[in-house]
Amino acid sequence: MAKREVLRLEGVCKAYNVGTPIETEVLHDINLTLDEGEFCALIGPSGSGKSPLLNIIGLLDSPTSGRLYLLGRDTSRLDDAALTELRGKSI
Repeated sequence: MAKREVLRLEGVCKAYNVGTPIETEVLHDINLTLDEGEFCALIGPSGSGKSPLLNIIGLLDSPTSGRLYLLGRDTSRLDDAALTELRGKSI
């Protein structure tokens, strides 16, 4: 029996101060798939982008580019109300 895909990140990037001289990209082309029942650890030094990645996965922030799928649903076109509902029921 195939496991259900729970989370998929495709080419996720996150930048702050976009379009300014101090633009800083903190996540670069992140690809990740997690299936039901899998465990994953996120480790890295301070400033490596762990918190921005978790904020994106938790639907608290949006990627600058790339896509996040939660339970097969593309979250990129969801408004705040739909994101709040999905976060409340799925995370």
